[in-house]
Amino acid sequence: MTTVTVLSGPERRRRWTSAEKLRIVEESLAPGATCCRGCSAT
Repeated sequence: MTTVTVLSGPERRRRWTSAEKLRIVEESLAPGATCCRGCSAT
């Protein structure tokens, strides 16, 4: 059985720290990186 959590308020929006943003940008610039690979890693 799978549990699903529905977020209906402003808490749906993800807050990224500066360090997380930097890591995401660096990973996106890596050779062979694709947007699908980056999205599935988080």
